[in-house]
Amino acid sequence: MSEGINTEFTSEIKELGVIPIAEQVLARNQEVCGVISNIRDIIVPHTQRRDSSRFFTIVDPSTGTLGGRKIQSFHSQKECLPMGQVGDILICRGLTLSDFQGEVRGVLSARYFSASWTTLSIHDLKPIPEVVTDFIASPKNMAIAKVLQKWYKQTGCPLPPTPGDGSREKSVEKSKNELTYFRGKPFLTTAQIGEGLFAYCNFIGVYLGCRYANVSMTLSLTDFTVNPHTGGATKPSYGVSPDVILLCTLWDEHAENCPKLERGDYIMILNGRRKINSHGVLEISIHGDVLSPVYIQKVIKLSPDDERLDDIKARSNSANEHSKNVADPKNTGEKPSNLLYTESIELKEARSVITSPIILPLTTFLQMQTDGVAGKLYNIRGCVTDFRALDPAEWFLRWCLKCEKYSARFLKTCKSCKNPLSDLKYRFCLFLEDARGDQLYIFCIGSNIYNLFPGLPPSLALESVEMAEQLYARMLKLCPKKDDAKTYLDFRVKCIQGSGPRNLAKYALKDTKFYFE
Repeated sequence: MSEGINTEFTSEIKELGVIPIAEQVLARNQEVCGVISNIRDIIVPHTQRRDSSRFFTIVDPSTGTLGGRKIQSFHSQKECLPMGQVGDILICRGLTLSDFQGEVRGVLSARYFSASWTTLSIHDLKPIPEVVTDFIASPKNMAIAKVLQKWYKQTGCPLPPTPGDGSREKSVEKSKNELTYFRGKPFLTTAQIGEGLFAYCNFIGVYLGCRYANVSMTLSLTDFTVNPHTGGATKPSYGVSPDVILLCTLWDEHAENCPKLERGDYIMILNGRRKINSHGVLEISIHGDVLSPVYIQKVIKLSPDDERLDDIKARSNSANEHSKNVADPKNTGEKPSNLLYTESIELKEARSVITSPIILPLTTFLQMQTDGVAGKLYNIRGCVTDFRALDPAEWFLRWCLKCEKYSARFLKTCKSCKNPLSDLKYRFCLFLEDARGDQLYIFCIGSNIYNLFPGLPPSLALESVEMAEQLYARMLKLCPKKDDAKTYLDFRVKCIQGSGPRNLAKYALKDTKFYFE
């Protein structure tokens, strides 16, 4: 491919009464025609007081294909910015040429649904469909476009897709929807983020779960690429290997306005900052902006049929095929190595059994909250609507029988009394709802729930990915999906904190087991 500088075609442009790009000087209200040699994605402003913008470069026979004029276009409506591709012809009026660090650059600006530019296909010189339609190319514009068309095809540069083959329309729509960049930040996979080439980036992944803090929330996501920085973690989170998980921490207004998410949802993270946290784990974070008067949504839930998900779905299918190929240890001689937990573990309906011989009448949630006597036992009936923590890795701690307090699971002795700690115990919270619609949360703590899931004690649940998947499958089975009928279970609970003028009563699960038959 040559540089394409051609004096013959340059002379033809001059004969039409237009100054070639290379000979233009600083001035206002210039009319320029050229072929797009580079075009960047739309930059959306951080506040509504600024216009959206787009950078592109145009060339003609006087500049050759490697030179050209850099132009930045502004518009209050991002849909009205030029939507052409490399190789299309751009015609613009009202261009202001100014000096920028010793280089002549052009600025185009328009407001509302009007513009001073149009884009023509290099193939048939027909206008490319855009939102703005009030610009009409003059006969002189079309004559210049024919010269540019003939010149550009002789340079040997790649041509854009022909109209009507579908790829051009898809690309134009992609540009309108800002699929590649947000404020100039690239969309990267977990593996690419791990390379550390970009401090800020955008990300598309599958939502697994989250952990909450006072002013933040940490999402666990996966896009089925390998995370090179896991901090040495080997235990699964949400039934998923840490090798394919990327953490995303949301702060301030981004945590408050995060859309309601369910496991398996596709989400898009915009303008996340890459970092390695104190545990050596790769993550991205989005902090609040107290100086901005307008909130910008940076966590977006995507529709399952969104075209931006093509790549991640292909990787997901590849991961599932890998799981099927190694799912039978008899055939491979290896343990299963699923990258992502799927609900392939078939469990029948859940039922609960109260193991204590003490018979108590059923109590409604309202009656129990009104009573609220510390140390009293109650039998209640309700359905599980949710659970916390969402990450099964946080369900296990050591329990001190003397102090009746929890300690970190890696400790061997209690920090308070120095006595040896017992085996791992469960610690999580269940959210319940009764037939009246009243809601209640109960703590699952201590030695009373060691056999909550018969055959799956805490020590066994942490041994392997398969056991963690079994545990997570049971917890999911307790929570009916939106369209499923509610499953009401019986629970024995103990009031661990009585009600008072400044606090509500708190309850803990006791003498209850869950079976799946």
